[in-house]
Amino acid sequence: MTRRTIQQLVTQANQTLPDNTTESIEPADVRNMIVDFLDTFTPMYGGLSVGTRVFNLTTTPQPMIFDSILSSFPPEWEVNAAAGTISRKLNAVPSMTSKIWVTGVFEGPQGSELTVQLEKNGIVLNRKTEETAEGPTKSVGFALNLIDYGSVDATYRLMISTPSGTASMTLKDVQFLGENVPVRDIPAADQMA
Repeated sequence: MTRRTIQQLVTQANQTLPDNTTESIEPADVRNMIVDFLDTFTPMYGGLSVGTRVFNLTTTPQPMIFDSILSSFPPEWEVNAAAGTISRKLNAVPSMTSKIWVTGVFEGPQGSELTVQLEKNGIVLNRKTEETAEGPTKSVGFALNLIDYGSVDATYRLMISTPSGTASMTLKDVQFLGENVPVRDIPAADQMA
């Protein structure tokens, strides 16, 4: 059926499930309400992963390319491993809050640095993590997260680089995940619902 905001569910319940003193509630009204409720609260994910991949990095950020798709639930999440993107689609929902998680480990020449930045709709955000390698066989973990809310579709991508020079980095067990969270109502600009 349809994912809705919580306020839309309340309005739907008030309109389609009155006190029933006139016995006008139809089984389809109850069924649609239950299905819409379940659609609203069912977690929806989009996700990509890298098992092990070597990246030759420079100071120019490049997209992280992924090996496999962890999760893709169109129409809400569409993923593209080759492009390294996870895309949140609002569809019938006027607003959406999404959680974005990135975790992984890397190895590289001791003292070399890895920068992982999040890009949204083609714009690199200030949301980033920078870690320093401890040597070619010593794994260093990294993590990045974001709560993103809004009333527009969003395509996310990870951009990776090194802040100076060049470095060959081995990234392992990287997961890039998005999850949609039900919202109470359509929020005011720049506010969570």
